[in-house]
Amino acid sequence: MRVIVPEPNHRYDFKKAAVYGEVVFLYEEAQNPFRDDLLAEFVTRLEELGFDPEEDSLCMTGQNLILAQLLAAVLAKFGKVRTLMFDARVGDYRLKMLEAA
Repeated sequence: MRVIVPEPNHRYDFKKAAVYGEVVFLYEEAQNPFRDDLLAEFVTRLEELGFDPEEDSLCMTGQNLILAQLLAAVLAKFGKVRTLMFDARVGDYRLKMLEAA
């Protein structure tokens, strides 16, 4: 089980996310959300990682435009995805499964 973080964000500590698996960064630096090849590259990178939508989770942190496109690409390719979203009210991550309609 892994926690896929789209881009590094040095403002956040991912120790609590690591409870759900090894933290792995999809990219080592921030990406331009307006790149034409970004959706295809998301899928390619996830496939190279051996992404498993039943076991691995996407950590929903980073640029909103990046997150929206990443979710769209994953749902189109895999049909479902486990997400981790930080709930500031409880100070911890919450797991939520999303499925394509």
